[in-house]
Parts: sequence; C-alpha cells; structure tokens
Amino acid sequence: MAPSKFSDFEILAILRQAQAGGDVAEVCAINGISVATFYRWQKAYGHLLQAGRPEPPCGQA
Repeated sequence: MAPSKFSDFEILAILRQAQAGGDVAEVCAINGISVATFYRWQKAYGHLLQAGRPEPPCGQA
C-alpha cells in the first residue's frame, strides 16, 4: 500500500472540519479526497475526535 500524503494531524483536521458543521462532500472537495476516503478515515480516527484527544496515539505520527 502506498504511503498516505496526509499526516495523522492533517487527517484529524479534515475530520474536524466536517464535525464542525461542514458538508462532507464540500470538505472532501476542498481537501482533494474522495467521500469514501473520508468515511474510511472517520472509521479509523473517529474515536480520537470523540475522546477529545488532539493528537494521535504514540507511534502513529
């Protein structure tokens, strides 16, 4: 699998944009990702947003 062009911090920032009330399709278009990628990231990183943790766990930066 190819390495991501987005860091964990960037992914969390994109997820927060939608969480703050942005339209998912619009957030995806602005950031150059597909809606499917957004929801895959939400599944993988969503628990960090719900827990209120500003950074990813150690070893995943």
